[in-house]
Amino acid sequence: MNALKEKYGSKVEKERRVDGEAPQVLVDMMLPAIDIMAHDCKGKKVKEGGEWKSDGNKGKYNVEWCMMKGISNRRWRISWEAEGSDPETVFSQICDWGQRLEWDKAAISWGVYPKRWASPTGEHDFLDAELNTSYEVGGGVVSSRAFPGIRFTKFYKDDSGKTNKIFSVFEGIDFSKTDQVKATPFEGFKTKLVTAYVYPGSGVFIETLPNGKLYVGLLCHFNIGGWLPVSLINSTTGTEFLKLAKNIDTRVAVTSKRKEKADKKQQQQQTSKMELPKAENGRKTIRIRPPGSTDEARISWKYA
Repeated sequence: MNALKEKYGSKVEKERRVDGEAPQVLVDMMLPAIDIMAHDCKGKKVKEGGEWKSDGNKGKYNVEWCMMKGISNRRWRISWEAEGSDPETVFSQICDWGQRLEWDKAAISWGVYPKRWASPTGEHDFLDAELNTSYEVGGGVVSSRAFPGIRFTKFYKDDSGKTNKIFSVFEGIDFSKTDQVKATPFEGFKTKLVTAYVYPGSGVFIETLPNGKLYVGLLCHFNIGGWLPVSLINSTTGTEFLKLAKNIDTRVAVTSKRKEKADKKQQQQQTSKMELPKAENGRKTIRIRPPGSTDEARISWKYA
């Protein structure tokens, strides 16, 4: 892993630099993945397979799986309603490595975005070259994996300009497609870790609901590589991603409460000093009162 950090960088940038327009070959690669996610994030049927099947009662979390044509690995969908009303706050907890690595001690051990491009689909959309590594699972039964790929994130805005929906889809690099590989920082990619492949349509989707909560979901479909039998992977993936969903949900709840508290404090500071209309003599009359006091609890007058 140290070799990967040396080559691709281990520093998490607060604001990533945009390296021009995304190569068309990567746009062509990722647009179908967005279509798959848009279809599969809700509903009973899968775009390129059969129907979603429940993995049993998991409380507020809907854990479902399906089989895909020609692929023996199950495709998973985990969805739930989360507290909070800001999709971007939730998205940053999942896909911003500076925040994700603070709380995720079970799934992702390290992540970096070596490159970012602007997307032709919208001024707020972007494509990222992404590389992350996983923790060992089952006491080392499943060793750490490397996941090189491309992430395409699309933001949807309401009439006021506020983000109300986010699709962020991740697809692994198919190293047999040289034109795609050459357009990424992963040409000549080498690692001692087993390299996993993430199928198109995997990622995270977040949407504001009419009740004020957020619909959050994970779509997971990958070939983990190595010698492990598919039956073992299919029987354990749902459990591991349910744990991840619960960790995300807990983190989102904590973050939402912090944001709500900060917004409330800022509002109190703004309303602690109220300005009245101009007096007849042309001077402004300003009422000064401490934060949190009522209009009736007026303590002094000041003439500007």
